[in-house]
Order: sequence, then C-alpha cells, then structure tokens
Amino acid sequence: MSVSRRLPRVTYALAERHEALWLRLRALVDQVAATAHRHPAKPASEITRAQAEAILAEARVFLPRATREKLPEAAPDWGGLLTQLGQALAHLEAYEAQNTGWDPAIGARMWRAVRETFPVRRLAPRIAVTYPHVAAQQSAGGPTAEVTKGLVKLIQSLAFTDREKRFRESQRAARMERLNAQKAAEADADGDGESQEPQTYPRIHGLD
Repeated sequence: MSVSRRLPRVTYALAERHEALWLRLRALVDQVAATAHRHPAKPASEITRAQAEAILAEARVFLPRATREKLPEAAPDWGGLLTQLGQALAHLEAYEAQNTGWDPAIGARMWRAVRETFPVRRLAPRIAVTYPHVAAQQSAGGPTAEVTKGLVKLIQSLAFTDREKRFRESQRAARMERLNAQKAAEADADGDGESQEPQTYPRIHGLD
C-alpha cells in the first residue's frame, strides 16, 4: 500500500484544521528563517522550540506513518529547527496537493472530500456560487437547468396570453365605437327628414 493511501480522508473539519495549521506553521517558518539565515548554529530560544513542538505534534496526522514521531522534539539550533519545520510544511502541502483540485466551473481550488467539495479558503477564492454542486448541475444541464427552462416557457406563455387578451379588448372597443358612431349618424338623418310645419306670422294672419 502506498504512503499516500495511509493518510486520512478529507472531511470539512479536517480541511479546516489543515488550513489553520498551515497558516501557523508558515508564520513560524518565516519567523525562524529570519534568525536561522544569520545564525544557523546558534541555539534556538526555548519559547520558539516549545511552539515548534506543539505545531509539529498537530501536524502528525497529515504526515505519512513512516515519517511520524511519537513525541516530536524540536531541533536545538536555529538551522536544524528551520529544516524540521520546513519538512513539516512540505508534508502539509503534499497532503493538500493530493486532496485538492482545480474546478474550472467554480474558478477555484477545491478540497475533494468523500461526498462533497469545498474551496481552499486560505487561498481567498472569489466565488459567487455558494453551493458548488448547484453550479455543476446547471453547467451539466441537470435538474436545475430543466426547472429554469420550464420557468422561461411559462413566462413566455403568460406574456403571449396577455398580449392576445389586450388585442381582443382593443378590437371589441373599436367595434363598439364604430357601432355608436353609426347609430348617431342614423339618428341625425331621421331628424333632418321630418316634416316641419310652415311658419306663420301673426300680423299677416290678422289681415286675412
């Protein structure tokens, strides 16, 4: 069995633990390197060695069994301590490389867990999609895509029905307007055709 298969499978809690430990170890490596490059053989401070031993103990879960130590002891000098911490950091990065991958649909590096994927948060990914599996269904034409297509068809059908209704109402209003105009014209024609009595002038009528 290969060494990589003996490492624990990724879970959300384990990925969070890995990322927090990586940040602490990276900061300690930078701190130790500042002195180790100038005084590699000089004894390291007890406070720094105690911090290093605590971090190395936490990092054991991410190291292959062949390289684990039951009680990790920090190196006594700055140069040896830097080498020890650098090796632990390399093992953490190897574990991350074996259990992550780039997702082009999401645009971020993702942890590949047993049942789900989630972004490597220490890389500060700019992800607009909250749930990656939803985006994957949409890109693959899954159930979410079918629901979206159905909603589009429904909206288009409602819009067409509304246009038809407004068109019929406008036609009905135009017919009523023409009918009312025709009735008014007929009423005017009947009023002009009635016989009118001849007008008489009272003064002329009195001379008869």
